Amino acid sequence: MKNYLIYINNKIETFISRLENEDYRFKVLMITTFIFLFCFLSLSNSNPFHFLFPNKIYPIMLYKPKKNFYYYSYDRETKQLKELTVSMFDSSDLEKNIINLAKIVQEPLPFLRGIHSRIETIYFPAYSLGIIHITKENSKLYIFYNNQIVEEYPYQREISKNNDFDFFSYYQKAFIKTIFKNYPEFSEIYWIDNNHIDIFKNN
Repeated sequence: MKNYLIYINNKIETFISRLENEDYRFKVLMITTFIFLFCFLSLSNSNPFHFLFPNKIYPIMLYKPKKNFYYYSYDRETKQLKELTVSMFDSSDLEKNIINLAKIVQEPLPFLRGIHSRIETIYFPAYSLGIIHITKENSKLYIFYNNQIVEEYPYQREISKNNDFDFFSYYQKAFIKTIFKNYPEFSEIYWIDNNHIDIFKNN
């Protein structure tokens, strides 16, 4: 143990002495900056716009009661819309809840069905990353979206060009239906992507 501590002390002394070299200090700074940005980006769900919203950073989870939420997805075989439920933490932050639902609609949760269960619903590309901000005004909900973020996401699930299943519109339909199901107090949802606005009504 004593030899190990001597080895560590020698390494620290060597590192400190090398910091006197300007080129070495610059390399250390660059490496440290890269590691910091990589970790920060990972914790903000790989969405650079989340830097603007501190509450997007992955929180330290204390005990919170779970609640059953409804969500919609499509059967892998029939492509029919189906209603499902999931137990998740109910945050007091509406935006955080809705983004969590967006991720759940986006892809199946096999761990909820057991190790040997077959995945029965469709995987979507990372559409939830395009959500920049969510806000409400009385009975209206506004979703600010940037599809370019999704298109530029490097770890994207590829979609077959021969597939006649319109992934984005079907995802949007399931996601909007999920919001209205869990938050019936909203009469309209405004989906704002740059200057284009789609309005969905709670029928």
